Amino acid sequence: WDQQRGEWVRDERSRTKARKRPDAAEWILGHVETPRPRRGASKPVPTFVSELGHLKALEITKRQIITFLDSVVDRGAPIVANRTYTLLKQMFTWAAAKDLIPASPMAGVDERPGGEERPRARILTAGEIRTVWTKLESADMAEPTRLGLKLLFVTGQRRGELT
Repeated sequence: WDQQRGEWVRDERSRTKARKRPDAAEWILGHVETPRPRRGASKPVPTFVSELGHLKALEITKRQIITFLDSVVDRGAPIVANRTYTLLKQMFTWAAAKDLIPASPMAGVDERPGGEERPRARILTAGEIRTVWTKLESADMAEPTRLGLKLLFVTGQRRGELT
């Protein structure tokens, strides 16, 4: 992540270097194909890289991770802290499984640094549903997707509930 340019920078040499002596930034750039934070997340990977990415993966301690996650919560982004926790856990578990680090510093770190997440209580108004329904007709999407979205509206189910 290049802070000045505000974009991801991929150096093909980073894949080779990450295998020899991985640091957090090299690992992320070498193994995360396309960073896609969830909607509403304020780019947890670049924040992590800017704060701890200069360290070798072996040098990152549990205390540093806890301090980092607490700082994300303290700045008012508890959901981002939870998403970052998940990403870091995956990253360090993978690195430990590949024997790039002896053990994951995420072991024993609180699973929900930002606390429990409450589901949203937002309900679309009749006018909003009508607008979406109308726009679906002219939307540039595959017909099965269009029909699936309409089915969600008609049944009132969530995306994960429809099987």
